[in-house]
Amino acid sequence: MIGVDKRGIVRLKSGSPAIDAADGSAAPQKDFFGKERIDDPTVKDAAHCMIYNRSCAAHADLGAVEYEAAGQGQKTFIEGLIDEICSIASSFLGFDC
Repeated sequence: MIGVDKRGIVRLKSGSPAIDAADGSAAPQKDFFGKERIDDPTVKDAAHCMIYNRSCAAHADLGAVEYEAAGQGQKTFIEGLIDEICSIASSFLGFDC
């Protein structure tokens, strides 16, 4: 379950099986935007840790962008920059992003 936000960035949707489905010890510590990988407490942790009978440190999401529920966290520099570019494009070119 994925969606595309208004800026064209593919993001995980709530309830996606990709949330907390990666091995945090093998995944990058930060996502594409520089946000820390987090263990979502509302999601049952990945079965692969149990299947391989090992302990997984953190449970990262599959994909380049970590899931973030509405209202969580703050924008990174890159996300803020994208918003600014969209705002300028919208003002001067009538481009809606």
